[in-house]
Amino acid sequence: MNSGVKVCSSCDEDIGNLEKRKLEYVIFKLVDMEGSTATKYKKVAQKIVVLSTSPFGEDSTTPAAWARFSEKIQEEPVAFGCCYFTYQTLDGRSEEKLPFVHWSNEKATVSEKMIASSSKKSIQRRIKSCGPAIQADNKDELKYEEVMDTVKKLK
Repeated sequence: MNSGVKVCSSCDEDIGNLEKRKLEYVIFKLVDMEGSTATKYKKVAQKIVVLSTSPFGEDSTTPAAWARFSEKIQEEPVAFGCCYFTYQTLDGRSEEKLPFVHWSNEKATVSEKMIASSSKKSIQRRIKSCGPAIQADNKDELKYEEVMDTVKKLK
């Protein structure tokens, strides 16, 4: 199902920078479109915009970057994001993935969760290098160790 929520064109630059590894993460959120009005049968139209980014820096190790990403995405009731995640395989190789995270917490209304769930594919398709999808509903599901276990299992 498609909600009709569009990805704002201003997201393209940050998505490009993420894929070029200039950013360690990008977080997106849903916002109401200007000039859109609700009616009895239709909610206010929404769009997906960039909430936050973080450039690669000296402290861009996976645990530190993931902690910043996790903390920032949890500030919203519903958000999407990608953060580079590096880990060691069982045979000792270093592997990197860019998981797509769909976050929604208990503060989100049912309507917000439904719109976000039906809109996530539109942003996920824009991020060409995006890897496994992770849905998180509480902060424990975003813990580094939990995500590492999930990322290792997913291809």
